[in-house]
Formats: sequence, C-alpha cells, structure tokens
Amino acid sequence: MKQSIASITIGIAVKDVEEASRWYQTLLGEVETMDPAPGVIELQLMENTWLQLDGTSDFKISESIIRLETKDIDSMHKKVKKLMPDVGDVELVEGVIRYFDFKDLTGNKLSYYQLI
Repeated sequence: MKQSIASITIGIAVKDVEEASRWYQTLLGEVETMDPAPGVIELQLMENTWLQLDGTSDFKISESIIRLETKDIDSMHKKVKKLMPDVGDVELVEGVIRYFDFKDLTGNKLSYYQLI
C-alpha cells in the first residue's frame, strides 16, 4: 500500500508563543513561519515537516522527546549551550551515535544526535 501521509506537524505546548518562536528560531536558524490560528505559530523544519508551538493551553507539556539529526553535533552543542547553559554533555553510544538532551523554555524535551 502506498504511503498516504503528505506532511508531518509536531505540536507542543509553550507558555509564551512569541518568546518560544524566537527561541526556536535562534536554535534552528532561518525557518519559514506561519500563524495558522490565534496563539499558534508553526515553524517549517523541512519541506513537509512543521513544529507547531501552541500557546493556547490546549496541550500539556509531554514526556515525549523531539529528536533532531545534525551532521555536526559539537557545533549544535555549543549553540544550545548559549541558549540553555545547563545542557548536559554529548553522550556516546560507541560505534552508533553521539547525542545530547535538553529542554526548551517551557520544559519540552529535545535532543540532537549525530549518527556515527
């Protein structure tokens, strides 16, 4: 059966949608944004992938984690440390992956990883 999914939108709760949007744009770099509804901002991560920041309180902070692949884990770690100084060290799973976990301003869990 042919895949019927045309795009993906990941929605997360944030306390202040404007502040969260600025924080994520600093983290992710220049990304397209749109305001589909009051209290909601979406950031385009890839061609058909969006991160929806929801400040309407319809969502609750989740125990889920958003993992983002990078080609340069050390550069991303330095960038995230500027945003969140208490970010942990880069971890290594020998021969498999390097990664680090952190939280956004609201407490949503994020992770950057680099495959080895």
